Order: sequence, then structure tokens, then C-alpha cells
Amino acid sequence: LITPLELPEYDKAISKTIDNGMKIVSVDRTLPNIDISCVSADHFSGAYKATKHLLEKHGKPVYHIGTITEPSSCRDWVKGWQTAMNEYNFTEADHYLFKIDVSEGELASTQFGYLEHDIRNATRFFKTHKEKPYSIFAGNDYVARGIYIAAENEGLKIGKDVFVVGFGNLPFGENLPVSLTSVNENTEQVGYEASKVLYETLTGTLSQPVHRMLPVNLVIQIGRASCRERV
Repeated sequence: LITPLELPEYDKAISKTIDNGMKIVSVDRTLPNIDISCVSADHFSGAYKATKHLLEKHGKPVYHIGTITEPSSCRDWVKGWQTAMNEYNFTEADHYLFKIDVSEGELASTQFGYLEHDIRNATRFFKTHKEKPYSIFAGNDYVARGIYIAAENEGLKIGKDVFVVGFGNLPFGENLPVSLTSVNENTEQVGYEASKVLYETLTGTLSQPVHRMLPVNLVIQIGRASCRERV
């Protein structure tokens, strides 16, 4: 079971592993150049639900802050976000797409932590986009956490000046100063199903690569005020 990066080195290593007779299943992301089995959450649907929720509550365009080209989950987030924006007649969605300026591969090899980059990127967003309130779909909960910190540094309040929905429904979201509404991607179930696909491949039940996608849900609980109506 692997969660690969989209790097030439990964492609070579995976191809060599397959040539040596090993069975591989990718978890939560597909690879554009290698056809192997994959089990993932429905990232398109999750981004669509998150964006639609913000659009319905606040009636204004939703910014998407995150990585947009890799991995495959990020590309699906962009598609889901853009679909929701188009449905609400915000057809020039690219204006509201704010790309993280470092790739996943670069982050994996950097000496700095992910959080520092998330804060730096969110700070750049707030300094180049002046409006209130902001409505933001964050690429994942870590990106959302960076938005929280950058907003505070800029004198902005989450739930009043900045409305955010994340992706991942990670435990720390409930412990942020303003609890975070987020998409639950059912990671345990994704891992279970990926293991099942690997077992079926090893035992010969599956003879060809398969792609299985699991449903997600937007978690909005009492007290999760990151995307509440403005007060």
C-alpha cells in the first residue's frame, strides 16, 4: 500500500517494483502515468459540498486556497469547487483560485515545516486580497489551520471576518480557537478498502487494476463556527 508523490523517482520505483512481481495499491490518489489499483475518497464531491455550503450561507464567491495540480485529490478539489461556483453563476472562478506556491514534492524535501508554508501562503493571500468577509474553501485542514493563524496575525476574526471550511475532519479542528467545519473523508474506511483490494489482488480475485471511490460527508456540528453566518 502506498501514498505516492507525483515525481519521476516515484514512477520509476513503482514501475520497477511491479516488474519484480510485487502488487501495489495506491491509497487516496491516482497516478497519471501508471495504471495501478487505487482506493480514494470522493474528493470532487467533498469540495463541491464544502463550496456549496459556503455559497448558500453567505451568498458570495468562495476562494479556494490550496495546491491545484498535484496530487490527483487536489485536482478533484478544484473541479468540485469550480462546479459549485459555476452553479451559482460565478463563472470566472479562476479569479478566486489562490494556489499554494510550493509543490508537495518540494514540501516533502524542505527543512521547514508544512505549517510555516501554510501560514506564509495565507498571509500572502490576505495581503493581496482586501475584502470582508472572506469565504474560503481550504485545500485541507492543515491549510485551514494556517489560514486561522494568518488571519489572527492580520487582525481578522474567524467566524466574523473570515469563513472557512476545511477538508479531512482532523481531530485538531475541534480544538482550534473557533472549531472548524470540515469534510470527513473517512480515512479509516479508505485504508480498509485499499487493504481489501490488495488482498483480492494477491489472491487472484482481481486480475486488473480497479479504482474505487468512497463517499464523503460535510461535518457541521454545534459549536463549529468557522463558517457560521456573520454576526
